[in-house]
Amino acid sequence: MDTHHLKTSPLFCVGRREQLPFTRQDFVEKLQELGTTTGLGQATWNGHSFRSGAATWAAAVSISESQIHTLGHWRSDAYKANIEYSQEERISLSERFQGVRARCR
Repeated sequence: MDTHHLKTSPLFCVGRREQLPFTRQDFVEKLQELGTTTGLGQATWNGHSFRSGAATWAAAVSISESQIHTLGHWRSDAYKANIEYSQEERISLSERFQGVRARCR
């Protein structure tokens, strides 16, 4: 039986002969390669991009902060800095803030 068919073999492998486990570093390098070839830029893509993207998506679909913290296995509140808000959301928040200030005068 070939090693890539064993139940203990890695799910994703690199290399045709050696069938080495597909590591985080392999993933990041491939991601950066794809970013460069598609014109998105290598420096903007890394392994952390998916954690940030997942936190942003979770916030966008109204998942609570405590649930985002749990889902992402975050050890701190750093996930809050990784949530990206769209320009429309920032404008809406600014308008709400200004409306509250105007009513308080």
